[in-house]
Amino acid sequence: MKEKDRKSEIGKAIGDNVRFMRLKRKLTLEELATISNIGVQTLKQIERGRTDCYVSTLVNIANALGTSTEYLVGNCSLDSPENLLYVFNLLSEEKRNFTENLIYQIKASPYEFYLLNSNTDNK
Repeated sequence: MKEKDRKSEIGKAIGDNVRFMRLKRKLTLEELATISNIGVQTLKQIERGRTDCYVSTLVNIANALGTSTEYLVGNCSLDSPENLLYVFNLLSEEKRNFTENLIYQIKASPYEFYLLNSNTDNK
């Protein structure tokens, strides 16, 4: 997948999540703009998936919506290493460190194959 296509796909997923939460909270774009201290035009572009945004912008939006940045990026397609890495880099440094440590512990575990390849459908 090309870099531009991946950004577009992830941007659209983030925008969809922002719009969903805004509507769920019964907020207009103007109200969200006021609460989050982000311009209405910027929010429109984010909801349409037409712009990249800084992590600090996502944090402001998440706080204004009473949700987490993880939720806002949570429905992004993570079916490729590139998409996973892109979303991973949006996490806070603390959460990246936690995730890296968890992956390291799984890899060091004698159950690595089971943990990384488990399927919840198996009985």
